[in-house]
Amino acid sequence: NAIWHGIRHIKTKGSIVILIECGKENEIVISIKDNGVGIKASKPVEHKSSGLELTRSRHELICKKNGVKPRFEISDNPTGNDCPGTQVQFNLPTN
Repeated sequence: NAIWHGIRHIKTKGSIVILIECGKENEIVISIKDNGVGIKASKPVEHKSSGLELTRSRHELICKKNGVKPRFEISDNPTGNDCPGTQVQFNLPTN
């Protein structure tokens, strides 16, 4: 998604940073940041994307099955230039 909906639409060099950290007990936290057009600008008016809803549903199912509270956040990641970028952060169980 960071490539397809974010950096593909910019004229400058795209950047994607993936960070994986230890979270609370039994979970890891994954953050994905890009310098693309931003979440608001990447949403076409007439296009309904089912990919994001499917991903959220799978994430909730995996977390629930493993006793971990699901966290899935998507937001614009302002960087002070013409391309605000997007940040996605979610957790996954380790057990």
